[in-house]
Amino acid sequence: PTLACGTSYATEQASACDSSRLATAIARLGDVYLGELHGTNEVPLLVEQVVRLRLSEYDERPVIVSLELPARALDTRSGFWRGRDGRASEAMARLVRLLAGLEQAHPGEVRLHFQQSPPAEGAAPFDGSERGTGLRLAALADEGVLIALGGNHHSRKANLDGMSGESAGMVAGDNVLGVAVMPARGGTGWMCFGAGDCGPKQIPAFPKPPQETEHDCLFNGESVV
Repeated sequence: PTLACGTSYATEQASACDSSRLATAIARLGDVYLGELHGTNEVPLLVEQVVRLRLSEYDERPVIVSLELPARALDTRSGFWRGRDGRASEAMARLVRLLAGLEQAHPGEVRLHFQQSPPAEGAAPFDGSERGTGLRLAALADEGVLIALGGNHHSRKANLDGMSGESAGMVAGDNVLGVAVMPARGGTGWMCFGAGDCGPKQIPAFPKPPQETEHDCLFNGESVV
């Protein structure tokens, strides 16, 4: 599935980003690996909505939310949040705080997982490769409903033109559906093109949305998988 999201975001309140149709469509897919362009406000809010829908409307399995972050990101005062990467955004920090709160409020029903964290003592050695991440996500999907979030390079389910090698999304298996989150109308994101070139960058509109006037929709695509 390929996703086009053109929702605007103009306040710090999560309720301001009402992508309920889109979140509902994603929640119904089951185990998903969302691929994002790092550094937007919309994607963390979308993840929140999907999690809340899973909790309110589906209760057969625990919800496991896996983020492309290190475990130290759980402390929003840690050095990770002073980094220049687009993942170290205020919107993402709000999402981490929210998920940590839901995990405490719903023990056994919500689990927060950090993809870049070493395993617990006695577990298998940490493997930070695409294959290692994909295998961990596949294992998590066996334990509950997986809502994973990572860069769209990692979540892809097939190689695009000029690319080679397996991605975490490929290794995670067919049961974990890949969803690319793309802006139907363009916008901005916080991106780094080299260590000294980080900042807000223009994101072009997705080239082939279902309809130019439509947003908040889920559709099948081939150019981005």
